[in-house]
Parts: sequence; C-alpha cells; structure tokens
Amino acid sequence: MLQDMLKRSITGLLLGIVMIGGLISSPWSAVLLFAIILAGSAHEWNYHFIPPVPFYRRWIFAAFTLAGLCILLYMTWDASSEHFQRVKLTMLSPSLVALTAILTGAIAFHPQWSFATRWYCGIFYLIFPLLIAQAYLVADFEQARWHLLGLVVINWSNDVFAYFTGRLAGRHPLAPGISPKKTLEGAAGGLVAALLASYLINAHLWDHYLPFASIAMLGTLVWLAGTAGDLYESRMKRLAGIKDSGNILPGHGGFLDRFDSFFVVIIGGIFVLSW
Repeated sequence: MLQDMLKRSITGLLLGIVMIGGLISSPWSAVLLFAIILAGSAHEWNYHFIPPVPFYRRWIFAAFTLAGLCILLYMTWDASSEHFQRVKLTMLSPSLVALTAILTGAIAFHPQWSFATRWYCGIFYLIFPLLIAQAYLVADFEQARWHLLGLVVINWSNDVFAYFTGRLAGRHPLAPGISPKKTLEGAAGGLVAALLASYLINAHLWDHYLPFASIAMLGTLVWLAGTAGDLYESRMKRLAGIKDSGNILPGHGGFLDRFDSFFVVIIGGIFVLSW
C-alpha cells in the first residue's frame, strides 16, 4: 500500500510540474500539452472502447481526433478572442448538456441510456473540452492561464484528498458496481478540499474576486464534475473488462486514468467562469 502511494505521489508530482509549466508558459506550450493529452487519451479510447468491427468506427474517431489536433494548432497560430466567442455560442453549452447526459447515463447504465457508453461519446468527452479550453486560453492568455491552472488545482485537491481520505478512513462504498475502492468518506474529503482550494485560489491566484456563493458553486461543480468523470471512465473500463487504460504513468495507469476527470472539469469550470 505504501509503495503504491509513493509511486502515485511521485508520478503525480512530475505530472503537476509538467501541467503547470505547460499551462502558464505560453499558448504554444499549452497547445503542446493539450495535444499530447488528446493524442494519448484518444489512442487509449480507440483501442479499448471502440470495437474493431466494423472497422470504419475507429477510422472515423481517428479522423475526429486529427481534426481536433489541427483546430488546436490553428487557434493557437491565429490567436483571437473571436475563437472563444464562436465556441461559447456554438459548443460550450451543448457540450455541457451532452456530457451531463453521457455521464448520467453511463453511471446509471440503464438500457434506455445505452448511448452513453458508445464509441462516439469520446468526441464529446475528449475532443470538445480541449478545443474549448484552448479557445478560452488564447482569447486572453494572461488571465485565462491562471483560471485553467486554478481549475486544475481544485480538481487535484479533490482527487488527492479523496484518494487519501478513502484509503485511511473509507468504510462505505460510493459506487460499488462501478469502482469498489471509492467511498463516501473519500468523496466527502474531496469536496472539503475542493471548496477550500477554490477559496484560496480565488483569494490569492485570480486577479478578480468572485463572491462567496459563486466560488462555493464553482468548487462544488468541480468536485461533482471530477467525481463523475472518474466514475464514467471506471464504468467504461469495467464494460471493456480492463483494470487500467494503459501503463505509461506509474501508479496511475494510462492517460485516461489520469485525465478522466480533467475533461469534464474544464467544461464545467469554463462555463461558470465565462458567464
């Protein structure tokens, strides 16, 4: 147990350094970071969650992924606030609604909601959030980079404290049919950490101060989005009969194992911060 926790902590620390450096250095370092996350996550999604027959499904998803990578690069090269305005009007709200339906359906997994575990959900789950994040970033890099970093830190706080609280004090399963190791105690610890991190970030990192009610809503939403994103990926792995989506990140697994909540948090956080 201690060895696993140490391995997870070291990998998490290194990932944290890479994430922070990529997000705050420049739009080009951010797009490189997002491109790596998208390429790695899409590869794992394509391999594990899209059946090889009929063959064209994997090719369609690969084409969407390539298009997403090209759009990421284009928005960074032609940095303009107009990109986010278009994305905000056409993609942000529909993506939030689609992800909410997908996450709810997959976690409940009722036959009427079987679409929530289909291969094409990866387009809304993986590609759209990163396009929205990059559009938001290039619109006003000096402010947006700290917003995105703040969302990441809030999500990390939730993840870390939920993990350790669950390990040390977890007694009651949160969703035993999806992820037996997650507990209500761990989720409660994650919520407290997310709210505290939201308050500290709002007070010391962001250049404008949100009212208490707004920051409490943001912290709760990030906690809820992060937990739901994690459970969604766990559901997909359980249906695919695998434990981890990969082994590239010691102590964490694959890209999807590490960034499962990140995609959902980005959508929810940007929705709150931009309206």
